[in-house]
Amino acid sequence: MQRLGTATAIAAALALLVGCGGSKQPQQGNEAALANAQQDYQTQLQAMPEGSRNAVFIRAIRDAGFNCQKVDASAATGATSWAAHCSDGRQWTIAIGTDGLAHVTGNPEQVPATPGNSS
Repeated sequence: MQRLGTATAIAAALALLVGCGGSKQPQQGNEAALANAQQDYQTQLQAMPEGSRNAVFIRAIRDAGFNCQKVDASAATGATSWAAHCSDGRQWTIAIGTDGLAHVTGNPEQVPATPGNSS
């Protein structure tokens, strides 16, 4: 998780540089650097063992204010998005922005179906 935090700090510094560019050419270079930084996040997540990646995702879910006791599975669903499955049955989508921040979406009110529960 520390490596992902370090990458976030680097991306934030790169984002500040984008605002300082005076000419069109340097700005294009900075946009490419940001795209590369986002790719680095994805590469790091893909390279992690699933247990480590799940630990990153549980932190993202909890930091977003949602409840999840354990992420028991995760998989890439796109170039910048991941699906995370919590042990309580809830599903979350985690999108990694160009700034390295995780954007968590899902339905926290959804109560997973259990045997004998006909809600």
